[in-house]
Amino acid sequence: MDTLTISQVSATDADVSALLLRHEALMRAGSPEESCHVMDPATLDAAGVTLLAARSDTHLLGVGGLIVIEPHHGEIKSMHTTPAAR
Repeated sequence: MDTLTISQVSATDADVSALLLRHEALMRAGSPEESCHVMDPATLDAAGVTLLAARSDTHLLGVGGLIVIEPHHGEIKSMHTTPAAR
């Protein structure tokens, strides 16, 4: 059986970056600009987003971020699952 791990990652990690860019492209393609609130992957780390990745063994399955807006209030950012993991 494969091992599922969740770990904190950086948006600059090669496989994470590729998945985040796919996420951004899909969100921009399906939403009018004024309704698209996806963050550019290059800004996630600088914005203080805690980015997590789920992996099965070494294969990236998905990513998701959390940004704290105020105590006890956060927002999910850039959550995306690879097509193979859906």
